[in-house]
Amino acid sequence: MNLEDFFQTKPVFTNKDIDEYLFAKFGQNYCSRVPLIARLRRSGRLVMVRRGLFVVVPKSLRPEALSVNRFQVAGTLTKDAVISHRSALEYYGLAPYSEREVIYSAFRPLGVVEFKGLDYKGVKFPKSLIRIGEELHGVRFFNRSGLVTRVSSPERALVDIIDRLDLVGGWSEVKSLLSALTDLNIDDVVEYAKCLANATTAAKVGYYLAGQVDKLPIKDSHLKALSLMRPNQPHYLDRSRRREGRLVAEWNLMVHRGELAEEPLAF
Repeated sequence: MNLEDFFQTKPVFTNKDIDEYLFAKFGQNYCSRVPLIARLRRSGRLVMVRRGLFVVVPKSLRPEALSVNRFQVAGTLTKDAVISHRSALEYYGLAPYSEREVIYSAFRPLGVVEFKGLDYKGVKFPKSLIRIGEELHGVRFFNRSGLVTRVSSPERALVDIIDRLDLVGGWSEVKSLLSALTDLNIDDVVEYAKCLANATTAAKVGYYLAGQVDKLPIKDSHLKALSLMRPNQPHYLDRSRRREGRLVAEWNLMVHRGELAEEPLAF
């Protein structure tokens, strides 16, 4: 494999990737990478995303004209990065691309990385998943010419979005963001909610699904399973909007007037 072949298989690569390539080809140690990377950056073939992470610029382009695959960049920011939350829905074409940010999850995410006008925002894997070794529960792996990208399934993304309303602008944004989700495995939604082991999140997921029974294959058993996990005392649906609201007793949620379903469903 020559260097151009490496670039084809690794359009976004780390120091470790290039070290492994050089050792396999020449048997040289990592020191040979330093002058090579410097020369390629000077010539415009590479653009640095952050220290130790680079994007390849095709020969026919100038660096400033480079159009970057946001998901490949986010998926290589850390060795365990998972495209998650809203960005996972964007990956599947189920939500419009954000003009501001890309979200990924990791065990130790970086601070916000700005590249080509986008903020790459890392979110820690929930502690409950780490505790039971399920960080990759509901994660799909996509291999494009040897570059593997990890992406949350739509089912996991739905629960993660509802769990972290602050990442999408609050409950008022949830319905429009999730409106394209019409083909979900609700068993997987419930199972992932169980893994999170968060009573408030389970109640919020149940409340959302209860309003989607005409669109999604939701059974009474799904809502019942989520209701068994709901909090014992009323919790706010959206903690950023702790104003006067209505108690939805089925889920023990305090819901702001504008967040109420037309007819909260019993089961």
